[in-house]
Amino acid sequence: MDIGGDRYLLFGERERNDPEQARRGESRFAFLDRVARPYWERVRALLEEWVSHYPEGYDRHDLIQRLRSPDDDKQAAAFWELYLHESLRRDGWTITPHPTLDGTRRQPDYLARRGADAIILEATTIGRNKQVIAAEKRVQQVLADLDALVAPDFYVSVDYDAIGPAAPATKRLRSDLTTWLTGLDVAAVRAAGAAGGWQAWPVTVSEPGPGWRLTFRAVPVREGVQRAPGSRAIGMEGPGGAVVVDHREPLLRRLDEKASAYGSPPFPYVIAVLDLGKYPPHEDDHGSALYGRTAAWLDPTTHREQSPFRQTDGFWSRPGRVSAGCVAGVVTTWGLRPWTVATDTPLVWQSPLNSCALPALPWPTRSLAPDWLEVLAGGTPSDPRAHFGLSPEWPGPEPPFEDRSARSR
Repeated sequence: MDIGGDRYLLFGERERNDPEQARRGESRFAFLDRVARPYWERVRALLEEWVSHYPEGYDRHDLIQRLRSPDDDKQAAAFWELYLHESLRRDGWTITPHPTLDGTRRQPDYLARRGADAIILEATTIGRNKQVIAAEKRVQQVLADLDALVAPDFYVSVDYDAIGPAAPATKRLRSDLTTWLTGLDVAAVRAAGAAGGWQAWPVTVSEPGPGWRLTFRAVPVREGVQRAPGSRAIGMEGPGGAVVVDHREPLLRRLDEKASAYGSPPFPYVIAVLDLGKYPPHEDDHGSALYGRTAAWLDPTTHREQSPFRQTDGFWSRPGRVSAGCVAGVVTTWGLRPWTVATDTPLVWQSPLNSCALPALPWPTRSLAPDWLEVLAGGTPSDPRAHFGLSPEWPGPEPPFEDRSARSR
């Protein structure tokens, strides 16, 4: 991939010889800058190319610094800005970062022009709760210590039922888990799993510190192999109970914060939102946030819903929300990362109001039917691989990592 000019704007030019997957607690940029496999070299080359297309000057310098951030949410926000710039650039738009607008000192991320069309684009993210991030870091500290457990016949899954306010000491926990695992008969565990499923695998519960409760399950490796030396002992992890996930209200809050940021923009105003949440949203989550939740009358005789309609609780349907009328479109996506640009495609949600028309953008569209009920799919977006000039297997064809999780006995 030829980017021309200064070849290394983002990553340093050096020999890389560490092919291992991301370490617990390792930032996304540190991983990308460290990992040594062709798969990841192509990701680095893509980012270098995209950065080279960004206008030179302070804005590019600032973007590079944020792309290098050890804070993954800040790094993801910077990448989202870079992705939007490159997507529009390849769609024929000329983009000016942080333009000056009449009537406000605030500057949106981009002014984009293509022929007679122009848009104001603001990139933003729905970040994770800081307390949740801190709790996840404490969990990863514990799991990093437990990854070194020596038990070649087993992996370990862990449910974190309760997370304490401070990371506990793990020396005793490692010793107890090692004793537990080495005392298990792997053949008997396999047989129990074959008869009763994963719930039949052995379980032990530990409370390694104040406020902590962890449930461990022994997962046998397949017959004829052992876990490779140096491989992670913790194979699966997650919360020990159901998690309530709300994508609608965080999106509404973010849009409300951004809707009136620039007064009455002189061009169609688009807010582009990257959701950094752990769990993916359903398309209907965004549709209900923007256009209103669907409801219906319940027929007391047949107990069936009749006459479906949308409630006036969406971003564009709430009464008296003048600022929402300034927003011509909202772009949404979840999970977009530098290595998924060939497969993940944002959606453009078009305003149902008639205040301003939205020019065609390089992503699929959703719009509200004239009956204000059905959501219509539209747009003729190009294939992301073709749009970004990527090969059919990009960033492969090699796998991202070598499978060294198990070895023959």
